[in-house]
Amino acid sequence: MGASISSDTLGQLVSLWQEAERWPVSDVDGAIDRMMSRLGGMLGTSRSLVMVGARISAPQGDPLDGWRAVILQHSVVELEEEVAEDRIGRCTYLQDAYVLDTVTQFMQRQAGEHRVAACSQLPPEVFVGSRTAQLMEAVGVVDRLIVTHATFADQEVCFIFSREVGEAPFGASEQALALAALGGLDVLCERYVLSLGLLHGERPMAPRQRQTLLHLLTGRSEKEIAQAMEVSLATAHQYVVSVYRLFRVSSRPELMALWLDLGASCAHAPAARRLAPRG
Repeated sequence: MGASISSDTLGQLVSLWQEAERWPVSDVDGAIDRMMSRLGGMLGTSRSLVMVGARISAPQGDPLDGWRAVILQHSVVELEEEVAEDRIGRCTYLQDAYVLDTVTQFMQRQAGEHRVAACSQLPPEVFVGSRTAQLMEAVGVVDRLIVTHATFADQEVCFIFSREVGEAPFGASEQALALAALGGLDVLCERYVLSLGLLHGERPMAPRQRQTLLHLLTGRSEKEIAQAMEVSLATAHQYVVSVYRLFRVSSRPELMALWLDLGASCAHAPAARRLAPRG
């Protein structure tokens, strides 16, 4: 991309990374929203969304090698044709029509690496006439900056920032900033993917399971969880057991350890190392 970031911008990124890692693990959605708001402000846009991709079982010759967009979380609501928002967790399943999108296919060629691309700078044969281009036009978007964090071997988190008609497309400086930002978002992205239950399955956990998980991470008792979810104690216990089974643990300390272990490996990483994407 040829552009670099200033020391002042790096300082803002370090502040963003530190805030994301300190955010309560039970409010990972809030952490995502806050990060998107801050990074969007640095990029000069308030219109954004988060998508999670996962590699699932797929037939040989699949155009995306099994990768699918399975979750869409609206940071600033941007409704599209096939998308219906789920109130709990704000998670949405996307139809397989995206498999045939040439922009998606182009971006997934680099799966496993942190990457950034502005739609306005994609090759014409990739972008013009694509499903992405059609949807952008339908919602009044002139450019999108697609910022992908290669979180685990089979899961990625994609942050998408949009510029509306009449605004300037994203340039090299914004792309360099977004790529740099990815270097310090390991813990946040890992917590988010883990909170969806995607590490042990191809589909996100059921909304009630996820709600139970987030309650467990606050330290609430089963009685308190039952009251918060307005269910019987027996039903709450069933939800708790299903969460433990999903994450292959037998107790709350073991469950909490999964989240704490994510932070331990990255908490003291120097800023300079975080600027380097995985490769």
